[in-house]
Amino acid sequence: MIDSALYRWSHPKRILVATNLLDGPSVMLHAVQQAKISHAEILLVHVIRPAQFRVGRDSEQPFVLPGPALRAAQAALNQLTCTFEREGILCEPIILKGNPVDQISLLVKDRDVDRVIVASEVHRGIERLLIGSLAEELAGSLEIPVCIVGHRACYQGEHTRPRVLVATSFRPGSSLCARFGAELAKASGGSITLLHVMETRPADPAACRHARRDVFQKLRNSLGEDEAAELKLRLEVRGGYPAAEILEASRAPQHDLIILGSPAESLVIRIMGSSVIHQILGEANCPVLIVKPGESVTRSLTHQLLHSDPISLEPGLHR
Repeated sequence: MIDSALYRWSHPKRILVATNLLDGPSVMLHAVQQAKISHAEILLVHVIRPAQFRVGRDSEQPFVLPGPALRAAQAALNQLTCTFEREGILCEPIILKGNPVDQISLLVKDRDVDRVIVASEVHRGIERLLIGSLAEELAGSLEIPVCIVGHRACYQGEHTRPRVLVATSFRPGSSLCARFGAELAKASGGSITLLHVMETRPADPAACRHARRDVFQKLRNSLGEDEAAELKLRLEVRGGYPAAEILEASRAPQHDLIILGSPAESLVIRIMGSSVIHQILGEANCPVLIVKPGESVTRSLTHQLLHSDPISLEPGLHR
């Protein structure tokens, strides 16, 4: 089950690109680049939100009145479609009506989508609670990878060998991110860096060195020996605040993609926008790909962990 999911995620045949028609060119350029790697088909989707609905006299069901606004949306979507077709990428423009998260989730299942690409919307405080972020909501609800292109994510041009950074916390399921990153790097002929950030370190220098060696070993164990031998693999251990260190590692040298796992957020974190993922999305110079494994993949991963050697960490090394 895990190997099947990893192959689909790293060799997507159908990518859904969600657009509000106001996204900058960077989103489409990154989508073109990712589609080219696996020769994927693009579903270019715009969702008309319920606020744009009106209720008919003979029905309590909302509908969208045909008119200039709808025709303008269709024209804009068709124009964006040309961006992909000029690159030889099959692209299907789709307009949906309803709640964006619900409609996109249904389409993902109905069309067997392997990856979603969406631009981020950075909100904080009460605004974030009331409006939310479509990108983060999709990342938290979908069982496939969601690639989020932040407002600082510049397009650096097509790299034949993209550089992938995987930030791992050693939580249950984090090995899935490492294996996915490895598959993605192999599929594109790129390189991969596995990173762990130690938030707290032992005060004793000898204990600190021992802790770092332990972390390096666990990073190596995230991938099998044969798999690691096939890759241009780099291991990195940093100390400090996770979001800041992940961002710094992604820029020196510049990476083309950051892969993160998707933990559950508390209400306080949601309101304040203080989660590691949210902060990285607001500052990253490259797209961030969020992995949230579905129940079937999680069960398979748990089974593997129960039948393998346990992972132990020194106290204070958990994120």
